[in-house]
Amino acid sequence: MAKLIVISADGRQEVDLLPRNTLGRHPNNSIQILDRIVSKEHCIIALEGEGFVLKDLGSLNGTYINAERVQGQKGLRDGDEIALVGVRLKAIHTPGHTYEHVSWALFDDTRSQDTPWLIFTGDFLFVGDVGRPDLLGEESKRELARRLFQSVREKLAPLPDGLEIHPGHGAGSMCGAGMSARPLSTLGFERVANPYLDPALDEKAFVEKILASAPPFPPYYRRMKTLNAAGPPILGDLPGRDPIPVGEFHALVEAGNVVVDLRDQLAFGGGHVPGALGIGVSELDPAQHVVAQADRVADVLEGQRVLGQARHLRHARCRRALAR
Repeated sequence: MAKLIVISADGRQEVDLLPRNTLGRHPNNSIQILDRIVSKEHCIIALEGEGFVLKDLGSLNGTYINAERVQGQKGLRDGDEIALVGVRLKAIHTPGHTYEHVSWALFDDTRSQDTPWLIFTGDFLFVGDVGRPDLLGEESKRELARRLFQSVREKLAPLPDGLEIHPGHGAGSMCGAGMSARPLSTLGFERVANPYLDPALDEKAFVEKILASAPPFPPYYRRMKTLNAAGPPILGDLPGRDPIPVGEFHALVEAGNVVVDLRDQLAFGGGHVPGALGIGVSELDPAQHVVAQADRVADVLEGQRVLGQARHLRHARCRRALAR
C-alpha cells in the first residue's frame, strides 16, 4: 500500500494512502493537518476509475490546482500541482508498476517555489530498487517494463540530487526484489547506488534485468487491481458467530480448507489442531475457504477484518477434540 507523507509546520506524519483520503484540521480526517488556515474538513482526494479526483469541501481558504481555486471537484492529471496552505503537491505520471501510477513531488513554498523538497514515489522508485512491472500479468509486463524505463530516464532526469525519496515500501515487500531496509534516500544517492538508475543500461537491458529479478508472483496479485477498483463483495453479516460441529469441522479440514488459529502464541504452543497455522494475521489466498479457531468470538471478528475476502471464516471451539 502506498504511503503519503505530509510535511507541515507541526512536523511530519506518515499515513497509508487509501482510495479515498480526507484532508483537514479535524481529527476525524484520514489525513489531519494541524494548521489554523486549513478548514476542519478541507478536501478529498479519491481514486475514481484509473485516476484521482480532488474535491474541495467548501474550505474557507480554498484548495488550488495549478494556482486556480477548485470549484466543486476536478480530475488530477500528470503535472498538476495542489496547493494547500503553502504546501504544494505536483503530480508526476510515472507508469511502469501500473499504467496509471503517479508520484507526488512536494514543495514547501515558504522555502522554495522552484525546487521540490521531497517526492513520494509509491511503487515507482524504492531505496535500491524499482517497482516490479509484472503486476498485471504476462500480457502487460514487457510493455510496463518499457514504460518503467521511460519513467526512470525521463521523469527523474530534471529532478535535483538533493531530493528526498520517500517510497511506499521497504525491505521484505513483494513489490520489488532488492529494496533496502532504509525508509528513505536521496535521488543523488540512488543515482549512484541503485542498479536500475545506471545510465549505461539501455532499454533492452533494463527490461531483461527487471523481469529476471522479479520475486515470486503472489496469487492474489491477479485479482488485486480489479478488486481495488470495484470494491470487495458485500458479506451482509459477519460470519463466525456459530460454532462448527466437530464432524463438520473434520470434513472441512479433509476437503483441504486452511485452519487459521487466531489465539496467541502461548495458547497455540500449548495445543492446536494438527496442521493449523498459528499466525493470526495472514496474507492467505482469499480464494480459499478458511476455518478459524479462536477462544473468543471477538478474535474471529478481528480475523475476519484482517483476512477480508475469506468468506468462510468460522468460529470453531473444537481444540480439545482435535488438538495434539
